[in-house]
Amino acid sequence: MDSQSIKASETVGKDSRGWDEAKKINGRERHLICDNRGLVLLVMVTAADVSDRDAARELLFRLALTHPRSPSSGPTPPMPGNW
Repeated sequence: MDSQSIKASETVGKDSRGWDEAKKINGRERHLICDNRGLVLLVMVTAADVSDRDAARELLFRLALTHPRSPSSGPTPPMPGNW
């Protein structure tokens, strides 16, 4: 999982842009989830001020809905809160 901040032109509406303080960019951010071969599974575009943590929560939820684990893929790994 990774994200990239992209500058947005002035024609992009202010409601879909945000300020990324770390990179000093006013624009949007692409959040990507790839598999272990580098193939893109999901992409989500948000305003640049959306935190990676919040975007990750939404992306992982969508990933679970679109790519459910099959019964033959083995046991489900424990959730982080259950370690």
